[in-house]
Amino acid sequence: MTGPNDERYHGYWKWVAVTPEKSFEVVDGFANPDGTPHDELPTSRTAFTFETVDNGSRVTTVTTFASLEDLEKLLEMGMEEGLQEAMGQIDDVLADLTSFAHDRATASQILNDTQVRISRVIRGSVDDVWRAHNDAELIRRWLLGPDGWTMPVCELATEVGDSYRYEWAPEGGGEGGFGFEGELLENTPLIAR
Repeated sequence: MTGPNDERYHGYWKWVAVTPEKSFEVVDGFANPDGTPHDELPTSRTAFTFETVDNGSRVTTVTTFASLEDLEKLLEMGMEEGLQEAMGQIDDVLADLTSFAHDRATASQILNDTQVRISRVIRGSVDDVWRAHNDAELIRRWLLGPDGWTMPVCELATEVGDSYRYEWAPEGGGEGGFGFEGELLENTPLIAR
């Protein structure tokens, strides 16, 4: 979260339950800059429920706190105003995802010695984004890198336990090629209906 004076606050969600297209529930907590939980600040548990109504969709959130003291501390920190402001932006974001994402560059963050988070807002359906990560020809187009490079190897893993391998090389050969390989640990399609 970024405050009005450009202060930075880190947080995390721990996913508790997901019912596709109906609801999800998370534990919401504050984090240190490296992504680890900030144990001295309270957490809350929030359920998000989605339903169709005559003129659109309704999202309802219900937040539960471990104690009255935790609720009062988070209210004192501006939680109510922050949530009202954030939820008040949803219509504008949904109305024009292009302008919402326009000035948001790809961001990367080193979480610890073995994890890096890379994120970007993408305008596209869930099906299109899934295909872009599971179709070798599409991957070769967007995961290519700077001009002058090729991706001669794009071996996908489709089942848990399968191996994958990606290799990049300069056009025309030469020095500097590199690659990644690994094992697919989890694969859960998120297909829109």
